[in-house]
Amino acid sequence: MRTATICLTAWLLSGAVARAQLQEVRVEFDDGGCVTCAESIETRLGRVRGVEETELDLEKGVVRLRLAEDNRVRLLPLVSRVGQGGAKVLQVCLSVRGAVEKDGDAVKFRTGGVGEVFGLEGDLPPAAGEVLLEAEAVDVEGRLLRVDGQCGG
Repeated sequence: MRTATICLTAWLLSGAVARAQLQEVRVEFDDGGCVTCAESIETRLGRVRGVEETELDLEKGVVRLRLAEDNRVRLLPLVSRVGQGGAKVLQVCLSVRGAVEKDGDAVKFRTGGVGEVFGLEGDLPPAAGEVLLEAEAVDVEGRLLRVDGQCGG
């Protein structure tokens, strides 16, 4: 069985947020032993407008994506493509640019580019503002990111 991991890490940036949101995505997956299914992941992801480079490691069950600086890629449709051939997504880690927003006790992250909004948990940046976040997407559909340095690399 192979596993896949996608992680996000947070670094505060100085300067403006770039237009791109997703910078890099790493997905660990279990292909159920179907090598052909796993090999098709790279092709499906490589067809997404904004994906510049895909790197598939069948031994580790990991696909790593690097995205164009000016992309408008959304996380859920991207991750869904991994499972289209029957693979099970185990972990998603990513690097993404955007802004941390505080609304009372709630902390949210608004991506650059398409402006997706995610809840944040874990080791949060000390103040609201623009960041490059590296985190784990613990709930892609529910839009929740965890920043704790535990995402595999």
